[in-house]
Amino acid sequence: MQLNNQKFAGVRAGLRFQSLTVAVVFLGLSLLVSACGDNTATTAPTTAASTTTPASTTAPATTAAATTAAMTTAAVTTPAAATTGTATTAAMTTASATTTAPTASGTTAAAVASTGPAKLSLDNPTAQAGTTIQVKGEGYPANSWVTIEFGPGTTTRQVASLALVDSTGKFNSPLILRAYGDGSDIEPGANLIKATTQDGSVTANITFNITPATATPDS
Repeated sequence: MQLNNQKFAGVRAGLRFQSLTVAVVFLGLSLLVSACGDNTATTAPTTAASTTTPASTTAPATTAAATTAAMTTAAVTTPAAATTGTATTAAMTTASATTTAPTASGTTAAAVASTGPAKLSLDNPTAQAGTTIQVKGEGYPANSWVTIEFGPGTTTRQVASLALVDSTGKFNSPLILRAYGDGSDIEPGANLIKATTQDGSVTANITFNITPATATPDS
């Protein structure tokens, strides 16, 4: 009987040892699982950090690319603006020239309107040698100069006088009958007066009669 009790006690001790061994093994497994869990948790932030690092690196690169593109666009826009300014200046210059043209055209039209068949007239168709007559002209270019010549018969002898045409195409100039334009003496009878523009484009003439100068009685 005592022997059986000893055997039973030995079995109980063996079971306790086995239970203790299982508990130790379980505790070891728990610690191992816990350690693996810590390693996984630690690895996750590392991976996230590694992933984030390229992202932060890409952002400056993208910003630099955008800045470069903006600078390139500005460089391209600047010549365009300069071209636009040049085109605008050219357009303004053309508009100015166009504005001036009508003025010149208007002036020319006025000058043409004041001209017509040029003609001369005298206050008196007969004048005495040594006196002065008024030669009147019309139909000449406005504000132009004309030369006045006269001579015996149907000829003239150089320029004897100058006249300035007014804005209406007319002039009124005195002509002294003491000598011809070349300095030669006056010849009584029919004489010719001719008034011509300096460029020779417009001319007119008139015939008048010169009488001899009155003889001065001897004192």
